Amino acid sequence: MPCTLDLILYRHLIQSRISYYLKQNKVEPIDLGGPIVNFAISSENFPIRAAFDSVKYLVANEITEIDRIYGRRDQAPAKGTNWIWSSYSRQNEVVSVTRILEYSIEEYTAFVNGNHLKLPESPYIDPNIAIIYEYEPVGTNRFEGPGLREHFIDNKLHKLPKLSVFIKDQEQHHVDTSKFPNVEVEGNIYQSPSSASMIAGFFFHETPFLNLIYKMLSSDLSKHYDMTLIRV
Repeated sequence: MPCTLDLILYRHLIQSRISYYLKQNKVEPIDLGGPIVNFAISSENFPIRAAFDSVKYLVANEITEIDRIYGRRDQAPAKGTNWIWSSYSRQNEVVSVTRILEYSIEEYTAFVNGNHLKLPESPYIDPNIAIIYEYEPVGTNRFEGPGLREHFIDNKLHKLPKLSVFIKDQEQHHVDTSKFPNVEVEGNIYQSPSSASMIAGFFFHETPFLNLIYKMLSSDLSKHYDMTLIRV
């Protein structure tokens, strides 16, 4: 990825606050061809220290560009529906979610280590557990919206990569869980100690990456402290 998770989360936080401020104060868009406009930003609305720390990080690591890793809404929602994901074309939906999932383990590990969290039982960090994500695009599952299936696979022999992402109803989708806890992946049988299925609308709200990271953290904390799953 072109930048660390802390910078990504900060950028999403600022983007959310700015969007809220613009809506509340009815700020008109700036004409890009017009004169230069100056803005005064105070710590009352934005974390200035975090902004300077982020700039220092960018300069120190010679990062000159930050890429948006997920897509934008690219179509009008279907008539009669208010579902947030209906504003995404199928291609944009799948590409966006795939990018987020592909970086999820790497960035979650950085998040845990960066915050000095001790989660030895975490399947997301355990090198002997493989993670398989099956994303179910809108219209391919029993939910009204998108779905996500998460499988933890016993991978002591390291026959699977740490993370695999599959999209339901695509030719490359080769996951069969019909004989769970046996999970067939591309013709090979593996044991899965646990699996979960969830509605995946969080991919389309503000800060989708952060939403996923918090869900992973919630799952780990619930296991670590032997408590009911923390809802986020």
